[in-house]
Amino acid sequence: MADVNKIPLLLYHDFFAPNEVPLNNFAVAREDFAEQMNYLSANGFEGISLERLAADLAAPKKTDGELAASRRKAVLTFDDDDISHHEFVLPLLRKIGFTATFFITVKDVGADRQMDWGMVRDLVASGMEVGSHGLIHTFLPARDDRTLSDEMVMSKRILEKSTGKRVDSLSVPHGFYDKRVVNAARNAGFAAVCVSDAGYNDFSGPVPFVLKRFTMRQNYDIRSFRSIVEGHPAISIAAAERLRAGLRTFLGYRIYDSIRSLRYGAKRPQRG
Repeated sequence: MADVNKIPLLLYHDFFAPNEVPLNNFAVAREDFAEQMNYLSANGFEGISLERLAADLAAPKKTDGELAASRRKAVLTFDDDDISHHEFVLPLLRKIGFTATFFITVKDVGADRQMDWGMVRDLVASGMEVGSHGLIHTFLPARDDRTLSDEMVMSKRILEKSTGKRVDSLSVPHGFYDKRVVNAARNAGFAAVCVSDAGYNDFSGPVPFVLKRFTMRQNYDIRSFRSIVEGHPAISIAAAERLRAGLRTFLGYRIYDSIRSLRYGAKRPQRG
């Protein structure tokens, strides 16, 4: 039976093919992702969207702390609307019967190496959930109240109009947020805010509004992945995530982003 307090929320960004060279540690090799999804399928997990998680949590429970359904859950989320989400991820998820939540940055739709609106609607038609990643992928804590509200309300409205589906979840761009951002998201009508803080969420009571996720990284092998989804992250992963969280808090978004930009440069992988 599935322990609701050990349901992992996994965060993916883009994926690189064998003929591509990744420029940062957020890019996951396509063969590694396929291996991870095969692990879930072979070991009694079901890959699901946030929408499906909410429905499962609302269903009657057989015993305290256990979901009514027998299969274990792993929530799959994808940020940044990279074109690989449509050309690679979607066919793989459909093949194994998983669902997922894809967070879309509205102004990036149709840009180079990004999904277009037809692809976004194809996600929805295939049973996937679409969420908001804001209008322009900005640091939300830095925006004034009006701009912050527009980022929430307008992105939600545009996505709902473009897909014909209700948009209930927001993924915070860059992983930086504060109480003002959380309140703005709640006022905009979102049911959940996904962040980049690593860890498991307490689903034993009311569903938390702010949801932690484990960021999947290029250097995570299948043992690292297994440790996260099985509820016991490797010591090295836990230590690294604590360090990243501490640096984000200590340095602030401007300095932290400058350091990341110096280290990684452009985010898109270059073909080798």
